[in-house]
Amino acid sequence: MAELEGIYFAEFDNRMGPKVTYEAPEGLINPEVFDAISECVIPKPWLFGRMMSTYAFGKTYLGMPVNLEGAQYERNRMLFNVGVVLHPSRRNHSSEVAVYEPVIRKIAQTLEALEAETCFLSDESMKVKLGDVLEQVLTGLRKHRKAVVPIDEANILHLVLNPRQTSQPVPNVREHDVPVPLCDLRRHVASEKDLVLRRIYPCIDGVRFIKQVAEMADVDTELAIDCVAGLICQDLVRLVDIFQYSNIYASTKDVGRIASDTDLREKCLATILDPAVRKTMTTNELFSLYAALRPGLRYEDFCLTRESKLIGTWLVVLIVSTSRNTLSISLSHFFVSRSP
Repeated sequence: MAELEGIYFAEFDNRMGPKVTYEAPEGLINPEVFDAISECVIPKPWLFGRMMSTYAFGKTYLGMPVNLEGAQYERNRMLFNVGVVLHPSRRNHSSEVAVYEPVIRKIAQTLEALEAETCFLSDESMKVKLGDVLEQVLTGLRKHRKAVVPIDEANILHLVLNPRQTSQPVPNVREHDVPVPLCDLRRHVASEKDLVLRRIYPCIDGVRFIKQVAEMADVDTELAIDCVAGLICQDLVRLVDIFQYSNIYASTKDVGRIASDTDLREKCLATILDPAVRKTMTTNELFSLYAALRPGLRYEDFCLTRESKLIGTWLVVLIVSTSRNTLSISLSHFFVSRSP
């Protein structure tokens, strides 16, 4: 893994131009070097919101420039970049650098959320805390490959360097995909205190698609997409298509788990809309209901031939997203697939 030399926070000063405001350790980026790379640190508008890597003077400068717009800012915008300085080996350069991308993205998203909630960056009396935060982040990542840093009384920054993340493909998340929780997200939020996730998780219900989640949580759609992608990498959510009665769903070979897995069976019963039916339905009835889903049968026709009150639209929670040719079944309760 690339050696972490330091971490910095840079911003655009309306009088001085781009500058490094906080850095750990002190003197991390000398003025001559910063002059040479400043256009990559505070780049052109269309490059904001993207991870940017610059190799210069034998080091890699990896950061995420952020553009915040609003009438409260001078010139109606605030531009900043949070990043790290790395000394990678020549071999496997890109994979070594990629290890740090989730950490940088999380810091940037947290600062963006803090600014929206408390004016953390625009209020100089609060922003001054950032220098100490960066020091603690650097110390934690160097010594333990993780950092737990309190920002204020209400917010804690949790960061973990995970080399295994480089072998994971980046999830292809679209604004019309529906994230389905695979666990109680409240526990994750309580332990990590992630500001972006804290806004988004109450809106993730297995029915709303990502754009709706973003609008309901009052966050940018791209920010929501990044957050959901992170949850997917942690196996906390799974993506499914938007539920439509015209869709075709089919049971898979794993449908038999309903009979053998008590917890799974309880989850299935919990989706039944009619309380009376939920209490009296037998395992055989539940199994036959899901087994009746088959290729070529639209769900609306299934509901006309079966008692629609038994499942209702919450069947979507049990459906795994698939392409036309490939079905990925990674968890035991994914025993229904979307057919083309």
